[in-house]
Amino acid sequence: MSQRAFRERLRTVQLVPITAYDQAGNVALEPMRQLISRLFAAGVRCFIPCAGSAEFDCLSWREILSVIELVRS
Repeated sequence: MSQRAFRERLRTVQLVPITAYDQAGNVALEPMRQLISRLFAAGVRCFIPCAGSAEFDCLSWREILSVIELVRS
């Protein structure tokens, strides 16, 4: 399969990116920004943030919004 064909297939992937935390237990946006950028460059277009491993229940609404804003940017 060509790289172009592979990227086209990735466009339909619905991805739940993991939420990164620093050593103090705070949401770490920079590692997440790097991950999202890399996945976007690879062809992924559908990201569903804060939707895995009970993240939605464990994060504050401000943390959730910061992650969503990161993914949308």
